[in-house]
Amino acid sequence: MKAITLKNVSKKYFLAPGRAILLRDIFLPPKKKVVLALKKVSLAIEKGQSVGIIGENGSGKSTLLKVIAGITHATSGRIQVEGTVGSIIELGAGFHPDLSGKENAFLGGALMGFSKGELDEKYPQILEFSGLSEFIDQPIRAYSSGMVVRLAFSIAIALDPDILLIDEVLAVGDEAFQKKCIEAIQNFKKNNKTILFVSHDLSLVYHVCPLCIWMHKGNLMLYGKTPKVIAEYTRSLPKGASGILAQGRWGNQDARITEVTLINNRGQKTNFFNEEQGMKIVLKIKFFKKVEYPVFGLTIKNEAGKNFFQTNTIWKQIKTGVFKNGSTQKVEFVFAENFPEGKYYVSPAVAESNLKKFYDWRENFLSFEVVRKRFSGTLAPKHVIRV
Repeated sequence: MKAITLKNVSKKYFLAPGRAILLRDIFLPPKKKVVLALKKVSLAIEKGQSVGIIGENGSGKSTLLKVIAGITHATSGRIQVEGTVGSIIELGAGFHPDLSGKENAFLGGALMGFSKGELDEKYPQILEFSGLSEFIDQPIRAYSSGMVVRLAFSIAIALDPDILLIDEVLAVGDEAFQKKCIEAIQNFKKNNKTILFVSHDLSLVYHVCPLCIWMHKGNLMLYGKTPKVIAEYTRSLPKGASGILAQGRWGNQDARITEVTLINNRGQKTNFFNEEQGMKIVLKIKFFKKVEYPVFGLTIKNEAGKNFFQTNTIWKQIKTGVFKNGSTQKVEFVFAENFPEGKYYVSPAVAESNLKKFYDWRENFLSFEVVRKRFSGTLAPKHVIRV
C-alpha cells in the first residue's frame, strides 16, 4: 500500500529583486526571480518504509517535506498521502509564540483531529518525553531552539501519526535528547510507520533508513537502497564539500570489513560522545582465503578531511595470527580518552603483513561527533587494540 505518492510535482517560489527602487519601477511591473525548488518530482513510498533524504543546502529536501505535509502547496503535479501526518520541519512551525508549551501541545493535537479527552491522556507522555515540566506553562517565545525541538518531537511521537516527517531540526537538540529521538524513531519503524528523515549526517541516515532519496537543485537524482544512494551522492561532491567527506573502498577483498560499530563506555552503540565517555571502535572482518598475520588499522580524519589520528597492530606490536578461508575476526580499538570537540570520519583497513597491499580499505566509512572538549591539542588519545 502506498503511503505517499507524488507525480510530476513542481514548486516555484517568486522572489522580488533586492535592489533600490528606481523611478521607472514606479510605472513598470516589478520583475520577479523564479526559483524552481522542485522540478517534476515523481515518487512512491510504501507504508512502513523509512526513507532518508540527502543533498546539499538548497537541493529541495525541506520543500519536498513541506509539500507532503501540506505546509506549502505544489505549483503543479499531484500529491496523495494516506494517513495522518506528523511533521517536525521548520523550527517552531505550527506553534503560537504567545501560547504556552502545554497550550501549543493541545492546539497541535486538535488540528490533527484529536479530542480534548484524547489529548488529556496523551499529555503526560508529551511532558515526560520532552523533559520540559518546569517550562511547559511558559510561552513558546521564551523557549530556546533546543526546547522548541524537544516539544515538537514529543508532540509528534505522542500523537502517533501514520507518517512522520523530520527535517534537520534535530541537529539543534542536545546529544542525550538526540539519542532519545533516534530510539523513538526506531520504535516507530517497528510499528510499521512511514518515516521521511532529512539529515546531513550520512551515518545517521545509513543507520536509520534502509532507503534514501538524493535531491539536487530540485531534481530527484536517485531513490533506492541507502548505501548505494549515499555512495553516489558523496562521489558527486568535492572532498570536504558541505562538511561531508567522500566515501570509497579498495583492496583485493581477500579479507573484508563487514561491520564497523562505535560503542560508548556504557556499552551502547552511538555516533555521539560527550566529555565523560571514552569510546570503542569495533571491526568485524571476514576472510575469503587463508591470510597470515594481517595488519588491522584505522585512520580518523577531522571535518576538514585531514588525518587526525592513525594506529594499527604493527605500531602496537601485536601479532595477529593466521586466519583460514571463511573465518571471521573481531578487532577492538579502545580509547580511554575522547578526541577534541568536533566531527570525525573513520577509515578502517586490513592490510598484508608487509603493508604493501590492502585487503580492504573503507574510506570515511562512518562518522562520529564529540560534543565537548575533554583535552585540547593534537596529542593522540590513549588507546589499546584487542584482536
